Amino acid sequence: MKTTRRILGFALLITMGTSLSGCAVKEPAVSKAADDRITADIRSLFAKTGYLQGGYNIQVETSDGVVQLYGLVDTELELAEVESIAHGVPGVTEVRDDISVSNFKD
Repeated sequence: MKTTRRILGFALLITMGTSLSGCAVKEPAVSKAADDRITADIRSLFAKTGYLQGGYNIQVETSDGVVQLYGLVDTELELAEVESIAHGVPGVTEVRDDISVSNFKD
């Protein structure tokens, strides 16, 4: 009798464990730490090229490897460069931009 209860209890635990594993909360594809690293790497590269200074002030946000850029550049060529820099950072899966082009150069 005790053996039967143990077997049934064990079977119940296995059944519950396998059915609950399907209910687990899905983890994001990219961790918050990885997103923070991507943002820091992009900001560092922008600082080296001057895109965080003067009138540029490009803002960077990252979520699940997707980079969102905000700010202002002077030309389409600069916009392409900013996007290229962001795309080149390891871990970036997509770059979206809300960067305005002023088409004005001193």
